Amino acid sequence: MPYPWIKAIHYIGLALLLGGPVFWHFIREGDADQRPGPRSAAGWVVFALGFILFLVSGYLDAVRAARDLWGELLPGDMQYFLTQSRYGVIITRKSILAVLFAALAVVAARRPRAPWMRAAVAALGLGVVYHVSAASHSAAEGFLGLFSDMMHVTGLAVWGGGLVYFALSPWPRPAGGGRVDDETRRRLAATSRRFSLVGMIFVGAIIASGAFMAYRLIYSIIAVTGTPYGLALLRKILLLAGLLVLAGVNHFYFVPRLERGQGPATLVQRFRWTVWGEVALLFFILVSTGALTTNSPPREPQAIPRPIHQTGVVSGIHYEIDVTPYPAGNLVFDLRLTDAEGRPVSVTPPEMDLTMPEHLMPPYYATMRRTGPGRYEADLILPMSGRWVIYIRTDLDGVPLDDIVLDFRSGASLRDQQREWYVSHWRATRLPLGPVVTVFWTGLVFLAVFAIRQGRRKEEFKPLLVSGGLLLFFSLWQVGSLFVAKGYPTEYQPNPVPRTEETVALGRELYMANCAVCHGPEGRGDGPLRDTMWPPPSRLSWHAPWHADGELYWFITKGVNGTDMPAFEQALTDEERWAIVHFLRTLPREGPIWFPGERMY
Repeated sequence: MPYPWIKAIHYIGLALLLGGPVFWHFIREGDADQRPGPRSAAGWVVFALGFILFLVSGYLDAVRAARDLWGELLPGDMQYFLTQSRYGVIITRKSILAVLFAALAVVAARRPRAPWMRAAVAALGLGVVYHVSAASHSAAEGFLGLFSDMMHVTGLAVWGGGLVYFALSPWPRPAGGGRVDDETRRRLAATSRRFSLVGMIFVGAIIASGAFMAYRLIYSIIAVTGTPYGLALLRKILLLAGLLVLAGVNHFYFVPRLERGQGPATLVQRFRWTVWGEVALLFFILVSTGALTTNSPPREPQAIPRPIHQTGVVSGIHYEIDVTPYPAGNLVFDLRLTDAEGRPVSVTPPEMDLTMPEHLMPPYYATMRRTGPGRYEADLILPMSGRWVIYIRTDLDGVPLDDIVLDFRSGASLRDQQREWYVSHWRATRLPLGPVVTVFWTGLVFLAVFAIRQGRRKEEFKPLLVSGGLLLFFSLWQVGSLFVAKGYPTEYQPNPVPRTEETVALGRELYMANCAVCHGPEGRGDGPLRDTMWPPPSRLSWHAPWHADGELYWFITKGVNGTDMPAFEQALTDEERWAIVHFLRTLPREGPIWFPGERMY
């Protein structure tokens, strides 16, 4: 089964597993016997289905990860993986917690509501969520990243899973007079109001934590529109927007009319259909989440602090490999193969298998290209900092050679080390999205304050104090980050110089006079001074599309510390530097770059 589908089924199972008990214990209007279990056989069937899907998909994920490590599995390999590897231990622990959670839910369903049961349900549920988030991309960002992912997963499971059980609840049917009796209507309205308010806060928390994680994991807006990870995120956002439209209709139209006893006899039935519409959109959101979590996020490019030179012998063939870091964060791998007498040996273009032993990540493969007899090259971007182990595999006349293994640690590139804290209004005011984003996050701040006030006024709304507080924290964080950020102070500033033929011509003239001697006339990093510089000049035809106009302007203005790239702040005027940026946009593109509206293959 494809990895994205395994993860999608895992999230669907998690929502169905956790959503039921949370809905029964914390949201649904209590019955006379106060027993928190489902009120129909369908509720138990869905709960059991969620439990099975969660366990089975977790095991399939473990099998996939073990096969990525070892290939064909031998007897005993899975037991070793599940008990000795970090990822396997996480899967084992969350499976055990899921079993305990399901057992408690079944026992609690047959007993009256009690505070200790609620506490136990919440504690075990959070334990499951913690272990789901522990293997996420965000967990590698430290405590705040792990906390954000837990908040996101909790919101999807509690609100999304609860939505399924709300739709499966026995809905009242009109009596002989064509209307639902007052008591039944009152209980449906009370449950709907509580679920609507709690759901509104959890949706806000999902959006806030999701935006925060995207801000930490995605390198630039170009990466959103030009990478598989970014496109999967956009699909998820569009589906969530559609779901919010239906949720708004329920909250502002159907629930108030149920509370006042207004509306036609078909009001309850129409309300139920919109809830099922939300459930359908939720399913596609969880599928998109599976695709999202199985792609590597386009983080800031990483580099190594100094060049790597390694030599050795594999299967009787001498090899020599150099790994050269460039200022933009890319690494160039240069492999030379010779026989015992020093003659070049041509092989099948080597395959590179890049892994991070300290962090579970999707497979990252690359193929080196032939640049001459017995010589092969690859130009790569490492998406994460940390320890990398790279296996280079090839064959000679169909006979596989032993692996060439590189083991090193990466960190931020020289260019990224220049980032600084700054205050600017451009992120909040730049058209077209700046004002929209500002209004959105400010609105969530007011929504969080409203939720906290509601939680303090009414006993049944006390859960809103926690969710409202979390939403307020992340919303204020995002509002602040619109004006205070760490980066390049001009990165969000639009180019103030109009793009005309004259401006581009001026930029070309200035580039040829000041930049081409290092970067080359077409920005390929092959200028006459290239061999005299360390690190080598950037290949602008490859890297310029990664950066916004304001970032390129900052590099031209301030230079790059630790390299031969000088600052042109005094040598060129503002208009001249912006004109060079316009010219850089005309350079022929090179390599598998990320570009607006395109995928990276």
